[in-house]
Amino acid sequence: MWWWRKVRRANLPADVREAFGSIGQFAVSAELADNYPPAKPILRDKYPDGNLKLYGQEWMREQTDRAARREDRLETVEVAILIFVFVGVVADCLIVAHELGWIGSVGH
Repeated sequence: MWWWRKVRRANLPADVREAFGSIGQFAVSAELADNYPPAKPILRDKYPDGNLKLYGQEWMREQTDRAARREDRLETVEVAILIFVFVGVVADCLIVAHELGWIGSVGH
């Protein structure tokens, strides 16, 4: 749908994406924090040139976009269910009104 958030996919090497996926968002955010002990020092050893921070920021942005899109989808489903319930209630009210004779039958 046009109102769902677009996921800005991070341009990451496959091994970095796999590593971030395996350690999770909390550990990646801990890696990005300057004064926090590293959750996975092997990542800092593998990318000592500072790319780890850039990769981590891009990956976290992608994860945030995915979460926002999921929320958008859930909200869309909730609105659709609400509309169907409303239409069902209106239809039931019309049926009851017809049965009570408040609404005349067509063609009789």
